[in-house]
Parts: sequence; C-alpha cells; structure tokens
Amino acid sequence: MSISVRYCSLASSSRYGNAYLVDSGQTRILVDHGIPLRRLRGHLERVGCDPRDISAVFITHEHGDHSRAIGSKPRDIFRADCLTYATGGTWRALGLVPTSPSRRPLGAGDPPVRVGDLEILAVPKSHDAREPVGFIVSGAGERLAVVTDLGRPTNALREHLADLNHYIIDSNYDVDMEIHSARPRVLIDRVMGNRGHLSNRQAADLLATVAGPSTESILLAHLSLDCNRPHLASGAVLEAISSPGATPVLLVAPPDGPSPWLGTIHETSPLRACPDTGNYRFGFCE
Repeated sequence: MSISVRYCSLASSSRYGNAYLVDSGQTRILVDHGIPLRRLRGHLERVGCDPRDISAVFITHEHGDHSRAIGSKPRDIFRADCLTYATGGTWRALGLVPTSPSRRPLGAGDPPVRVGDLEILAVPKSHDAREPVGFIVSGAGERLAVVTDLGRPTNALREHLADLNHYIIDSNYDVDMEIHSARPRVLIDRVMGNRGHLSNRQAADLLATVAGPSTESILLAHLSLDCNRPHLASGAVLEAISSPGATPVLLVAPPDGPSPWLGTIHETSPLRACPDTGNYRFGFCE
C-alpha cells in the first residue's frame, strides 16, 4: 500500500553533511543543504531525482554541515525558480539577508508555506545556533517531522510531533562512548548540553512519547561517527517503542550517502532496524 509522501536521507553526519529529500509524487523539496554540490548531484541521481525537479530548499540552521552549499552557486544544479527558506536569524548568521527573490524568511510561529501540494511548517528547537528550527512537512494527510540537531525537546515541540506518520529524528551519540571519548571536554559538554544533540536514549524516550498509531516509519539521523553505532541507536529505540502491534519501519541514515526511500506501509512487516551492522561502512540496505 503506497502513501502520499516518501522521503530519504541523502547524507546525514557532521563530517559528510546533511540533506533530506521529500517527494509527494508531484513536488520535491530538500531539507538542509550541507552537501557539496557535486556530491549532492550524485546522491540525487542515486535515488532517481533530477536536481531540477526540486521546487524549494529549507534550511534548519546555519551550521556548515546543514548549509555549506548555500553559497555555492546553487543555480548550477537547481532550476531558476527554486526558492530557499530559512529563519531570519539563520540568514543573518550566514551573512545572506533574504533580499533576493530566491531567498525567503520562514520562522517558527509563521504560517506554513505551501510548495506545490506540500505544506511546510517551521517549529522551534533547542540547539546552539542563531534561530534553529525543525520542519513538519504535510501532504495529502501524511505528516513528516525533520528534527535533527536537538538538544532537548520542549513540551511545545512534543505537541508538534505527536502521532505523526514519519519521523527523521536526531540520535547523535551513545552516552558512554561520548563521555569516554578522546574529544575535548568542551566539545563533550556542548554535545551533551541542552543546546547540543540527543543521545540514543533521549531519542528513544522522545519517540516513545510522540510516536502513535499513525506512525509508519522512523529514520534515525545525524549519528556521530566517533561516539555512536547504528545498532546502539536502533536498539535503544526498538526497546522503547516495541509492542505486539508495532508496525513502523525503523532505519538508520548512512552518514555519507543515500538511505533507502521510506514511505511505503509494510502491512506484515515487524518493527525492524536497518542497517544492524556495528560499523558505518554501508550504503543502501536491502
């Protein structure tokens, strides 16, 4: 049984950049633009997307792994009328005040933007950036949350995330690996702080409170290459949300290439994790 919105990750890590593709069948948008353009073009080709089919780009915050390609002549691969949306704070932090026709402001609290047959709502999140947001993408009754780089979920964010169909959620680090890593203490404190990232356990606890009967798929994103492993992230979530009637598909986003498409209901599939390998040298999972 097919649904109206499908999505995939094109890359998901601090090292290789972040970008997530959402496709309604009629409209395609990109959330985050942190992959160099040549690599982005290749990743899009791997998932069957012509870059000129993308109608709009939405930026969550100014950190380079989410925005570094914004100043790289994006018209080289996107069509001329492709718009880029970000909060006023994000535009200012990038030194790109949205005065050109192709740049638009979109902040938390603003009405959702309509792009083709999709609506995109910006929601506030806690992260050490100028004015960071997550996005909820809606189309034909389906709703997808894209919320990475999240220090702590607020009650308001939990309300926005309640019982959505699909989630792309930050699951950045394993606590023991982070604490005992060789990273500088200032970086450890930043990552584990209220404006850093979610640990595997925090991501699992968040999903346990917001995932509901409508939830069909979950993509765990932005895993640390140094302080996490896919089986640790997926295992924490599986433990937190497994139930006899559970049907969501659970995937872990590869750091350096596309994930499989999500957005098809698997009528008889159990809750599952893919990939379940202990290392990061993987691409598509079957």
